[in-house]
Amino acid sequence: SDREAGSSTHELGQYKIIRRNGAVVGFEPSKISVAMTKAFLAVEGGQGAASARIREMVANLTGGAVSALLRRQPGGGTFHIEDVQDQVELALSCTDRNEPRHVRKTLRRKRKM
Repeated sequence: SDREAGSSTHELGQYKIIRRNGAVVGFEPSKISVAMTKAFLAVEGGQGAASARIREMVANLTGGAVSALLRRQPGGGTFHIEDVQDQVELALSCTDRNEPRHVRKTLRRKRKM
């Protein structure tokens, strides 16, 4: 859950993201989950969305990435979107399953667009 990942809604209000266009927006971990889910779907096809295994994997990977970011700046702060994506890629690379590695490559390709 969000609380287990150390990220209550109140705490997350202390964090901002600098987007590629320079806009500063609130930090929303759900956007990480959406991006990861889309990448898993690109790798595994549409049936992946219904997979409890994929949902669980995305939740765990998102929680790990969010926790790592919040540990870097425990009092709140601003992250560049590239920092967030680097942390997501790191989380994906630290698993021993093949799907996340393919997802990482998919996210990296989309990032370069």
